[in-house]
Amino acid sequence: MLSLISAVSHILHLLTLHTAQCSWDQPAGVQESWPPSSCLCISTGALWQHGHLLYPGLACPQVHSVLPPLLLSLALLNLVSCLACVAFMLLLSCSTHNLTFRHWRDSRKGREEASSPMLPRAIL
Repeated sequence: MLSLISAVSHILHLLTLHTAQCSWDQPAGVQESWPPSSCLCISTGALWQHGHLLYPGLACPQVHSVLPPLLLSLALLNLVSCLACVAFMLLLSCSTHNLTFRHWRDSRKGREEASSPMLPRAIL
């Protein structure tokens, strides 16, 4: 479940970055608290209007060359992880041993306690 949430957040970050316009110009409050070589991206898309993405210490060309492949690979890895978890859950719930155990358990529900394989206390 967490890998699915993480994949969605990476995809949303990638979509926001794709529709953003990045520049070196930063607001006054940002200039005081972040390094001068920070890249500020302001979203212009309908997904997150006027959203700010600030990458401290990264140049804008680095942001556009490194971040999209990184975010895409992280999103794909998280989706593959989510699918693998679902596949293992289905494998565990539908395996032949599990089905055999369920059949054995259901067939024993109708029997009485006297037919249990345990030895009586008198013999011990």
